[in-house]
Amino acid sequence: MDKILWLCNGAPLRAGNFYSNCNKRGISWIDSLLDVFYEKDDIELYIFFPIENKKDAEIKKEKNIFFYPFKNLKAPHKYNFNLEGEFYEKIIKIKPGIIHIFGTEFSHCLSMMRAVQKADMSESTVINIQGLCSFIKDHYFAFLPFKIIYKYTFRDFLRHDNILQQQKKFKARGEFERTAIGLSRNVIGRTDWDRACIAEMNPDCNYYSCHEVIRKQFYEHWWDINSCEKYSIFISQSFYPLKGFHILLEAVLILKRQYPKIKIYTTGNSPLNTKRIRESSYSQYIRKMLIHNKLENQVYFLGELNAEEMCQQYLKAHVFVSASSIENSSNSLSEAMLLGVPCVASDVGGTVSLLNNREDGYMYPADEPYMLAYYINKIFEDDNLAIKFSRNARQHAYLTHDKNDIIKKMIKIYGEIKK
Repeated sequence: MDKILWLCNGAPLRAGNFYSNCNKRGISWIDSLLDVFYEKDDIELYIFFPIENKKDAEIKKEKNIFFYPFKNLKAPHKYNFNLEGEFYEKIIKIKPGIIHIFGTEFSHCLSMMRAVQKADMSESTVINIQGLCSFIKDHYFAFLPFKIIYKYTFRDFLRHDNILQQQKKFKARGEFERTAIGLSRNVIGRTDWDRACIAEMNPDCNYYSCHEVIRKQFYEHWWDINSCEKYSIFISQSFYPLKGFHILLEAVLILKRQYPKIKIYTTGNSPLNTKRIRESSYSQYIRKMLIHNKLENQVYFLGELNAEEMCQQYLKAHVFVSASSIENSSNSLSEAMLLGVPCVASDVGGTVSLLNNREDGYMYPADEPYMLAYYINKIFEDDNLAIKFSRNARQHAYLTHDKNDIIKKMIKIYGEIKK
C-alpha cells in the first residue's frame, strides 16, 4: 500500500471529528482533494497540521487517513527548531513514498524540508505553492495612504501589529520560505506568476503544473441574472489590506452617483460594530471611509460563512469583485467563475492565468478604482454582457478545475517524483 504524507497549514474538516480545538472551517482545496483520496483503498494518507493546544492532540485514524497534529507557533514569523526533530522521527517511522507540502507561508514548511533532507527523502518530496510571502510582502501596503501604513491603534500598539509591522512579519516568513524552496527538488504550481517566482528562487527544481479541486457546492449551481440582486457586489474578504476592500469602496463611491441603492456584501465583522479598543488601523480606516462617504447602510458584513452560505452569496450577487493587490490563484475568483457570476478582477499576479479579459469577465489595473467602477458599470447596464461572461467563465473554470483531470495529474506527479 502506498503511503503519502501531507503537511498542511491548517486542519482539514475531517479532523474536526476528533479535535475540539482545531479550526472547523477546513481548507477548501485540501478538503476537496481529501474527499477523493478518502475513497482510495490502496493509499494510506498521513496528514500533519498545526493545532493551537496540543494537550488532546493524539494521532487519530479514519478509514485510511491518519491525523498527526503538531503544536502551532503563535508567532508564524518565528522558527520552531523542535519541529525538525519531531518531523524527522515521524518520517522515519512512517516511511512515506511521497511527502507533499501544501504551502510555504509558515515556518513549519522549512522544518519539514530540513527533516526531509536529514531523512534523505528530498527526491520524493514536493512543495505545493499557495501564496508566496517573499513576493506578497512587496504588495502588502496595497495603495494605502502613507499615514495609514505607519499608524497605530491601541490594539496595534499592544500586539506590535500595525500595517508596517505586519509587512515585516511577511518579510520574515518570506526568508524561511526562500530557504525551503531553495532546498526543494520538486514544486507544484498553478499560474505563470508562481512559475516566474519559482524560477527566480530556485531555477533548478522540477516544476509541475496542477490546479486545485474547488469545494463541491461550486460545481453544482449556476448563477441566473433573473435571480440575482441587481446592482449588488460580493467581495469575499475585507479584513486585511491585500484584498483591496478600500479600493472597492472608492469604486462604489463613483458608482453610487448612478446607482444610489448599490450594495456591497462581504464576509467578516463590521468595523462599525468593533470596539475601538480592539480595532486595527486598517479596520479603523475602513470604518472612517464608510462614515465619511455615507456608505454605512450600503455595506453588509456577513460574518463567517460556511461553503453553502458562501455559494448562495455568490449566486445572489450581480457582480463578483476581486480587488487584491496581489494573488497567485484566487480560489474566490475560481469559485465565482465556476458558478458563472460575472467577475471584475484586478490584473495582478496569476489572475491572467485564470480569467480571459473581456471574454470571461473584466480585469482592471489594481490601483485604479475608477476603472474598477467603469467595468462594474458595464456589467450592471448590459444584461447580455453579463450572461456572456457568465457562460464563458463557467466553461473556462470547469476546464481549469476539472476534478477528474486534477486527480489524474496529481497521481501522475506523484508517480514521476517516485521514479
